[in-house]
Amino acid sequence: MSVVVIGNFDGLHKGHQVLIKKAILKAREVHEPSIAYTFTPHPRNAPRLMSDAQKESALKALGVSQVIFEPFTADFKQLTPQEFVNQVLIKRFKASHVFMGPNFRFGHKAQGTVKDLQADKRFETHVIDSVQVDGELCSSSLIRGAIQAGDLSKAEKLLGRPYVLTGKVVKGANRGKQLGFPTANLEVEQEVLPPLGVYATYVDNIGQGVTNIGRRPTFDKSDAIHVETYFPDWKGDLYGKHLELVLQYRIRGEKAFESIEALKEQIQKDVLQVTSKALS
Repeated sequence: MSVVVIGNFDGLHKGHQVLIKKAILKAREVHEPSIAYTFTPHPRNAPRLMSDAQKESALKALGVSQVIFEPFTADFKQLTPQEFVNQVLIKRFKASHVFMGPNFRFGHKAQGTVKDLQADKRFETHVIDSVQVDGELCSSSLIRGAIQAGDLSKAEKLLGRPYVLTGKVVKGANRGKQLGFPTANLEVEQEVLPPLGVYATYVDNIGQGVTNIGRRPTFDKSDAIHVETYFPDWKGDLYGKHLELVLQYRIRGEKAFESIEALKEQIQKDVLQVTSKALS
């Protein structure tokens, strides 16, 4: 037997956290494991706020016993609501309690509703109300909109923590090093980015960073977006390392500079602004 909590959990925002904590409490009460059951890729192909690895780590940090990612394949999408209940909740998980948000839909063409689950007496269904933050319903779509609009403060309120970009440091063009500001080029796993520009950032055990999210207009004419961070107090090789880059606040927008010297002067100003604020 198990207690199952179902959802996409993208971003693992405050609403998700309430839902999951209630499921964990019930699991402890009935002495059964708690299972966070989620899907990959996102069923609605929404741009991701989290990588699967980031989501799994965050869910386990909350205290769930097990995280299961269901591949959202063509075959899985064909399951009727009753087949989903029988094959997944009953046969696979032996669910005694099932937790979800009020808008949960399941089965072929999302035909299954919360009421269908409540009608099944083989398990107890728990529908947890959405959470409001500053008068708005907390949702992943609201967070995506806030980040894309550059409102990192709003996103942080909804998430309950700063927005974090994760990924591996890969080789770049070494232009930062040539300018005197060697950067870590992050192969970002998230699909939601704030507006192009320069940001104050932070990485545990590395320190304060100045991050450019943009297209390198002074050098390139490419549409590719790069995430490059200079860490003023870091000396060492970061190639191949997996970083969790905390976005703190936006310093300025991205712009093309008339000369390399003008770009270097602006970078020095950006670094001074970030480091002086960090010390204040």
